[in-house]
Order: sequence, then structure tokens, then C-alpha cells
Amino acid sequence: MTEERGHPNDALKLFQLGLLKLSESRDPRASALRAWLQVDAASAYAHLGFPDRARSELAAAWDGWQPPHENDRGGMEWVTALVERDLGRLDVAERLAASSVRHWSSNGNRRDAALPAITLAELHVMAGEPRGLAMAKTAIDTVALLHSVRAHERLEPLIVALDARPGSDARGN
Repeated sequence: MTEERGHPNDALKLFQLGLLKLSESRDPRASALRAWLQVDAASAYAHLGFPDRARSELAAAWDGWQPPHENDRGGMEWVTALVERDLGRLDVAERLAASSVRHWSSNGNRRDAALPAITLAELHVMAGEPRGLAMAKTAIDTVALLHSVRAHERLEPLIVALDARPGSDARGN
């Protein structure tokens, strides 16, 4: 939440402290937690303007990572897609977001499927793809049914992408 609220430097310090403590742990869950913290650190580095460090943290997070639970892969793919989007690697972000959407949709989890669907729609809108508007409408309609404040907040980047789209068709659809 610290990073999401616009404080990536403070968030990075917290992630680094967490990684330091995990390096001392013998708990078998430590490796999975380390991967999550590394992806979060990658996001902070991307927001701080250190793309090489961000890519390095992503590589370290995924290196040998095995999801401890079935749903962890969909979540990790989505968070990684956000970092890749922030790094400007939209094709990689699109592939990861689409995989995450497929994962969550196959499990019937509407709330968790909504978050990567928002990101996927945003990427398609940013790329100017015609189906981006339909995907945006579906994502917005899905979120409207949810009671998740986080899902509603996650619509902001999609709205920014829609507003940046040339022409007046984005708001009307």
C-alpha cells in the first residue's frame, strides 16, 4: 500500500528489510515470500526510474520460483504484468495479464480475475486496439458488481488510458 499511495522509496526500504529478514529464515515458505517481495521491489524500482534494477529483481523473483498454491501463479503473473507495463514492455505485460485472466477465470474467482482484466483492457486501450474499448467496458462492468475498494481504485490507470485515447469514443462506450 505504501507504494500504491505514491511512496515507492519508502516501500522499497520495507521490501528490502523484509528480504533481509527472509534471508535469515529457514522456513520453507521463505522462498515464495522472497519472490513476492522481489516483484514488489521491482515495481518500486520501476517507479523510481531504475529499470535495470527492476528487471534484475523480476528475474530473481521468477528464477526457480514454484508457486506454493495453485492461485499464486495467476497473482504473480498479474503483479509482474504491472511492472512490465511500468517498464514500457507492453507486449510482455499483455501476455502476462492475459495468462493471469485465464487462470482466475478458470477458477471462477470474479474479484481476482477483475484485477488483471483491468490491466489487460488498459494495455489494449493504450495500444489503440479496437477491442480495447469492449474490454474496458467489460472490466468496468465487472468491477461495478464488486464490493472491493481495491478493484475500484485499480480502475484509475484504465480511466487515464481511456482519457488519453484520441477521439471521443472512449467515454461513450
